[in-house]
Amino acid sequence: SLYDAQHDCPICLSQYEDIDTVTELPCHHLFHLECLEKWVNRAAAHRHPSCPLCRQCLPSTLE
Repeated sequence: SLYDAQHDCPICLSQYEDIDTVTELPCHHLFHLECLEKWVNRAAAHRHPSCPLCRQCLPSTLE
């Protein structure tokens, strides 16, 4: 399953549940969609948003 390799959201540190909306970035890191949206909104005020783990720039469709 999508969650086998990574069990916890690196932003909120909560485990993924079957009811959660999880998104995978092009760098293959997984996040709760809500957590990632908050991260992108905060980051956009200061710099181009990037993956919270590896800092790869996010595609503009996530901004």
